[in-house]
Amino acid sequence: SLLIWASDTAYPASFGVGRSQFHINSQSETPLVSHTLPTGVSSGHLSFFWITGDPLNTTTGQAGADYAIWSIYIDGETTPSLRLQTSQAAMVGNADTTAPWSNQFFGKNSRFGGWHLNLPVPFSRSVRVTLSLPPWLDRERVFAMCRGVEALGVRLGGFALPPTARLHASVVNASLAPLEFHTLVNIPNGKSGMLFGAMIDII
Repeated sequence: SLLIWASDTAYPASFGVGRSQFHINSQSETPLVSHTLPTGVSSGHLSFFWITGDPLNTTTGQAGADYAIWSIYIDGETTPSLRLQTSQAAMVGNADTTAPWSNQFFGKNSRFGGWHLNLPVPFSRSVRVTLSLPPWLDRERVFAMCRGVEALGVRLGGFALPPTARLHASVVNASLAPLEFHTLVNIPNGKSGMLFGAMIDII
């Protein structure tokens, strides 16, 4: 005998791409994934990022993938809402090579590269993701994946985010005097939000 569970429920469609042994550089952004929601679907989000690369960069002594910059363009933007270095996105300072480690949202599985990020990045119409390098790195070979899902809401800590919620990143480079404070987040009156994470990197 054979038992089959059947359902009329339409499951959310997923999308994504995985690329192996391709080069990224500091002069241009290399496309990784681009997705437009179909008619009738008004929400989606990126859910998973992964990157690794050649084991050692002779300039930095670390993997170039540690410094790869993810640029994420939401709903037709010409300037990305999010532009983050891989290690910064994982809340790791100075591309720390300590590994392996992992939690619910971030992880590093190898001393050189091996980053995975379970960052929910919501959008309403379309999303485009590119990879590049900072100016002081010329060219690196990487392996990368990015995945997402349509028509599935984002929940953080049991809290359901509204469909119009957007993920923002604030990167501040500042020299501070002893006991000096610096504003990291300033939400104006009439707005609400959630602080997902914070890190500090001392140079």
